[in-house]
Amino acid sequence: MGHIVTRKCAYCKGVVEIDKHNISNVIYFQGKYYHYDCFEHLASEKAASKRGKPQMWQEALDNIWALEDETKKMLEQFIAKDALNIWLLENYNITSVPTRFWQIVADLEGGMYKGKRCKPVNIITLCGCWRWGQQKLNEINYYNKSHNKGPKDDNARLAYDLAVLVGKVPNYLAYKTKSSSRRWELLKMRKSERKINGGCFKGYS
Repeated sequence: MGHIVTRKCAYCKGVVEIDKHNISNVIYFQGKYYHYDCFEHLASEKAASKRGKPQMWQEALDNIWALEDETKKMLEQFIAKDALNIWLLENYNITSVPTRFWQIVADLEGGMYKGKRCKPVNIITLCGCWRWGQQKLNEINYYNKSHNKGPKDDNARLAYDLAVLVGKVPNYLAYKTKSSSRRWELLKMRKSERKINGGCFKGYS
């Protein structure tokens, strides 16, 4: 997938362009996509009409911000799944990601792993964790092959590596928190430097 995901607006029939890095101005309602403005106009028309389900459309209109937020979360999940799918195809000797793997991921998101309750891990976190841990997973795979251990092929390796990563999610989240704190501190330092430099130059103007 590229930088932009496209969908067809069910109202104006135009293209809804969805920026993967800044999802906004799109509504998903009852299985259809809409531009935000198109949906607002449609919902207003339907709510004012005596036909159909005006109450349903009025409720949708009253909760349009919540609908936009739900749409954003749904699309983020979709984009993360696609990104993980591409990552796995590029880093493992497989032609497609097995359906069984995605079922395990869905169970994990619901707080179940190998038939036991666990802390839910959403696919956005899993995708980031997999990228973060890929080098270590490759090292483990190399060691296993050198010692005639581990999964026999890369299809089996997906489940094996997933099991490794499930145990490493807390480490990944700690890494993310630390990295975020470092970026924030760096940003504050840069802002401070700009103020200092700006103040110095003012004296020479």
